[in-house]
Amino acid sequence: GAGETACLSFITGVCGSREEAVKIAGELNVSYRIDDILEKFRLQKNLELKYLEITGPQLNAFQELISPVFYSSRVYRGPDENIRRNFMNQSFLWKFGVSGDHPILLLTVRSIEEERIVRDGLKAYEYLRMNHVMVDLIILIDSRHGYLQEVDEFINDMTSSLRIYDSGNEKPSFFTLHTYEMKPAEIDLLYTAARVVFSGKTGIYFTKEKENPHELLEKY
Repeated sequence: GAGETACLSFITGVCGSREEAVKIAGELNVSYRIDDILEKFRLQKNLELKYLEITGPQLNAFQELISPVFYSSRVYRGPDENIRRNFMNQSFLWKFGVSGDHPILLLTVRSIEEERIVRDGLKAYEYLRMNHVMVDLIILIDSRHGYLQEVDEFINDMTSSLRIYDSGNEKPSFFTLHTYEMKPAEIDLLYTAARVVFSGKTGIYFTKEKENPHELLEKY
């Protein structure tokens, strides 16, 4: 009636069947149950962020990656030139152990001075996998810039501390490749197949790319 107030809660989710959705809706038809679930979710997220040592800005950046992982966005993809040149399909990546079953995150590394993007890229991979966003991470070491052994050791040190691991029943989801082992056309394919391409210039925030979406040729 007049002067009364009401509280509405909107919840989105995925269920295996209509019956399951109806059952859950019935269980949540009491406000305190919703409050309990939201509090449990908040505590779980806080523990997760502490476990992965993720900051607030990093979390925002990782969550923004979810959309381009599933729905291709020009801002996050590889250089236009590589994409235009590509004439291969993803089956040509099988020789490197990459099945192509999952969206690909590509992290390009040229020197040990790019420690920050490597660390952030690995955290993004861990965060997405931990939240059941099944992606593959490929680190592409650009050996044209020298210091190959130094970069290899640096990458090995960084990846040895990954806090998530594939079970024996899963296909590998983390790969390290070198440009000297690949044909130019295979590198073009890798840039084309990847949904998100990180580099020292883009970082995980893609700030400049978002501000100037029509000036993406010099990203890398």
